[in-house]
Amino acid sequence: IGRMLFRDAQWNPDPAVAAGDIRFLVQAGVDFIIGYPDQGTNIADAILEAEAAGIPYIPYSAGWVGLPDQEGALIPGQDYTAIVGEDLCALGESFANVLNQEAGSGTVGIMGGTPGNALSAGWQQCFTPALEGGLEPVGPPADTFWVNDNALQTVLGWLSTDPNIKGYAYEYADGMYTALDAYKQLNTPLKDVTIVVRTDEQTLFCDWAQRENPGYTIYYSAGGNFQSRVAVTAAMLHLQGAEVPSEIVVPHVMRQVTEDDCDP
Repeated sequence: IGRMLFRDAQWNPDPAVAAGDIRFLVQAGVDFIIGYPDQGTNIADAILEAEAAGIPYIPYSAGWVGLPDQEGALIPGQDYTAIVGEDLCALGESFANVLNQEAGSGTVGIMGGTPGNALSAGWQQCFTPALEGGLEPVGPPADTFWVNDNALQTVLGWLSTDPNIKGYAYEYADGMYTALDAYKQLNTPLKDVTIVVRTDEQTLFCDWAQRENPGYTIYYSAGGNFQSRVAVTAAMLHLQGAEVPSEIVVPHVMRQVTEDDCDP
């Protein structure tokens, strides 16, 4: 690998910005593109243009370009080269299983990222049906755009009407860290709460360790950034004529946060 080009739409809600990034890379004549399509099917045309130009596109971090049953969804191995990520339904069920065991009964807050992104929608559609024992969502899943202050405002709204939320499910640990400030702002004790997240930002973990609250637990899986290496390898193999599977499934496990998980 020689020169690498990077583009960053910086969470711009306008899909044209993310699509423009892909078109820039196509015009630059790159050999392949990896990335996370947080705009989902809204940038499908740009992805199809890349593939039509002979440039393999491989999203990672379970970045499906629309879920298989979603209108306008692209098909990996057909419309784009391949996808790297977890089994999203299994991830959602894993989230629910932890809360079933730890939270008992009560309400659960559910948050996701950019509206329509496949990562959030993929685990959420299997999460709620897997809840047991009297657990139910405090409301519809909230779109936060993975912006920390949006997560905070969401939890402020929930807590103001339901101060006894038993758990939260979110794929973004750092956003959850900011959201917990709602408890302080509303003078609500954080107790008997279980959080399930996908990523492993240290902010949330170190905050948990400092609280020394035995009734507050966190379980996490893993961030998807390491999957970018898998996507690069798959792209390089593809360019050499190797047969690459259209879906490269990365196993996941849920781990309980301990003090060892805090690395300041």
